[in-house]
Amino acid sequence: MDNQVRHSWPSWTLGPRAAHAKFGGSVIVGGIGPLDERLKLIKKSFPNDLTSGHLWHEFGTTIGEYQKYNSPDSVAWNALVKGIESGTYPHIAALTVPAFGIPGVQNGAATNPDPAIRKMYFDMHVDGICKTQWLKSKGLGEGIYIWWPAWDSQRKYHGNGAGKLSIQEAWDMLVKAWADIAKAVLERLEKEKIAPSLPLIWLEWKPEVPGQDYINTMGRAIRFCKEVNQKVGKNVFALNNEWAHLLIGGGTVEDGTRQTIEAGFFTGFFHANSADMAIVEIDEKTGEILKGTPGDDRDWYVGAGGKERWDDQQKAVGLMLKTGKPIISEHDIDPAGDDPLKYYTESRKNLEEMVKAAK
Repeated sequence: MDNQVRHSWPSWTLGPRAAHAKFGGSVIVGGIGPLDERLKLIKKSFPNDLTSGHLWHEFGTTIGEYQKYNSPDSVAWNALVKGIESGTYPHIAALTVPAFGIPGVQNGAATNPDPAIRKMYFDMHVDGICKTQWLKSKGLGEGIYIWWPAWDSQRKYHGNGAGKLSIQEAWDMLVKAWADIAKAVLERLEKEKIAPSLPLIWLEWKPEVPGQDYINTMGRAIRFCKEVNQKVGKNVFALNNEWAHLLIGGGTVEDGTRQTIEAGFFTGFFHANSADMAIVEIDEKTGEILKGTPGDDRDWYVGAGGKERWDDQQKAVGLMLKTGKPIISEHDIDPAGDDPLKYYTESRKNLEEMVKAAK
């Protein structure tokens, strides 16, 4: 396998983390607790691979008023930087602020009726994006920042909050929130004399779970990116397709990858995993489910699910390689009680076989 393709083993796949509603509780049991141990295992097992993590849950925030939400198992930001510089920890592919596991966000984050929650959302995302940009400027990371809407969805099973909004009202709130965040990031980077590396944000869209998402199809994800980019006046948004999300929305990985490339939102970064393909039809204009039901992404390893799933993913890899972009495959997998090292090794091995076959 040549250097055109790199792998990332996210720290969250190895240990317990604060969870959103799909897991039915606040903590996933099992795995490796302290992040320090997880990062050292990643570096020892695959010295050249990258990793990613959640601010708050894995990497502690440095914003004083929000430090109370830092997990006791997290690594302080300064310690993380020193660990990467010394070679103890792997370089960072991506960071994200998860809108779950924090008190109050079950009623929405950007769409929350509480202005304090909306301010926290704004502050944490601006800081998180600037941290990824700083890491890249120092040669310690790839500068990728992931946003998954999570609780900003039409929740069917938990709470009300944003669920009382119309789809268009919520959509408009999300577009404005992210245009404002991107503008604030660009202003801060200018003050800190860091040349921005565009895009700034990678949208990880999903059909459902913990509720029907507002950005729940490929077409709607592309439209969202275009609307924010137009408001900012720069191409600040791109797409991070998760293969399982494409499948649980009723589409193939190949088709979703093709659409992303054709829209100009493929950067080389994606979440590699697998899932059952759902039978569902969603209105691209309104986001309404016309028939069927979105699936639940259980984050299987790459290639799992039979020959049809394998062939589909291999075709998608072929499309990616044809772009000539450096590929970063982040294995967003859930070992679900299996040995996480063996599970990641299998996922990684399968993707390498697909790359080899696609060339």
